[in-house]
Amino acid sequence: MMGTALQTAYYNLSLTIAALIFNIALCFLLSFSERGKKQGNRNFLIFSYAMLIGMVVTCADETFRRFEVIDLSPRAGMVLYLLSLLANILLTFFFSRYTESFFKNRGLFWLKISIVNKYIMIGSIIMVVAGMIVKFIELDETAESFSLAMWYRIIIAFGIELYFLIYSAALFVHYRKSLNNRTMITTICAFIVTIGSIVLEAFNPTTILLNYFGSVLGLYIFYIGIETPDYKNLMKTLKELEEARQRADEANRSKSDFLANMSHEIRTPINAVIGMNEMIIRECNDPQIVEYAKGIEGSGRNLLSIVNDILDISKIEAGMMELKEEPYKFSSVLNDVVTMIGFRAEAKNLTFDVDVDRTLPDNLCGDADRIRQILVNLLNNAVKYTDNGGIVLKVRYEMAGKNLNLLIDVSDSGIGIKQEDLAKLFRKFDRVDIERNKSIEGTGLGLSIVKNLLQLMDGDITLDSVYGKGSTFKVRIHQTIVSDEGVGDYQKKIKQTGTD
Repeated sequence: MMGTALQTAYYNLSLTIAALIFNIALCFLLSFSERGKKQGNRNFLIFSYAMLIGMVVTCADETFRRFEVIDLSPRAGMVLYLLSLLANILLTFFFSRYTESFFKNRGLFWLKISIVNKYIMIGSIIMVVAGMIVKFIELDETAESFSLAMWYRIIIAFGIELYFLIYSAALFVHYRKSLNNRTMITTICAFIVTIGSIVLEAFNPTTILLNYFGSVLGLYIFYIGIETPDYKNLMKTLKELEEARQRADEANRSKSDFLANMSHEIRTPINAVIGMNEMIIRECNDPQIVEYAKGIEGSGRNLLSIVNDILDISKIEAGMMELKEEPYKFSSVLNDVVTMIGFRAEAKNLTFDVDVDRTLPDNLCGDADRIRQILVNLLNNAVKYTDNGGIVLKVRYEMAGKNLNLLIDVSDSGIGIKQEDLAKLFRKFDRVDIERNKSIEGTGLGLSIVKNLLQLMDGDITLDSVYGKGSTFKVRIHQTIVSDEGVGDYQKKIKQTGTD
């Protein structure tokens, strides 16, 4: 029968040799694979070799000191034992260095601790060497065994190892938000296995060595989860894509900032051209020149409209679009919109009906210009894509505490929108059903501007559409009530304005 001490040594040696075989295989993969050389993490390779050296020392310690395969002197046995403890410390130290490689941009506090760790490692080497010198003096060739002071053994065998592992775990916890899910799950599993094996060894009454077997399992978890070449390639590609996206966003912001800041300089010359052309129309007596000037006026106003849309979307993207909260009369805004759209609808022989709730408070507080812009864009869109039938503007409201939400519906009997095109309807510069609508002018910015303005105004927009039959845009805009006086009979007001 094998004695208890020999049986323990047998288990230790078996576990360590099994871990050693796995570790050798992993080091081979990391060292001789061409892809591994290109993608492998240098700190991971150092960590793997540190473990390999530690396992070799531990195997030698178990084979020659515990199994007594050869007749070792007490001093030689003591050297092997202390070297195996030092190997454990080196292993956890290089693991902490590997952990640091995940977080290149560590704060000053963590950088200082990293420097302290180097001195702790140097101090550990000094303690082990000092222990060897002391034991060399104490031991003689007749001594059959040696013992270490309890405090010394706790520090060298467990304390420093656990410190480096806890430091590594703290790094991962502190910077966890910078890790992706795969790295986080891999790390948690590896730490549970590695730290768990060391804790079990510390409190295991059989004194079976579990640390190397647990460490090599943790090593493989890291390799499979994070260090495989394919995953490294994927992470490198994702990082490059993220950097490219950031560069594109920065370029887009620069463009938006430039256009937003240049809005006055761009609009002013266009307005000057339109103004001077208006003078030609008024003062010129040559019918041919007046006809040319009217052509210039139409094109100039279309150009101004396009420029305004581009500048508005640029201001929104640059975060420079500000709302002006001022008291206004909703009926005045509505009158401007109806007058403008009425002419365009009449030019296409379309009916244009306006239905406004008489009790809707007329005196509101908000950005009247932006509400006017939203209505004009939606109604222009309806006129543009409707060839037969008509358009209906319906305005209702709902109370929201002491204030209200404007509920605006813009319906048309136009071409409608396919279900598969609904998702890209509010994208900037995007136009749906291009083949059918290629003759219709526009930048594709109108609805995008509407959606962005509504988001700024804490509102929203939805769409009901049947392809070939028409569409209804439904808008909700929160506004503050100034007084309860209603809009009244708006249809009657429109007719009176038309008569006048």
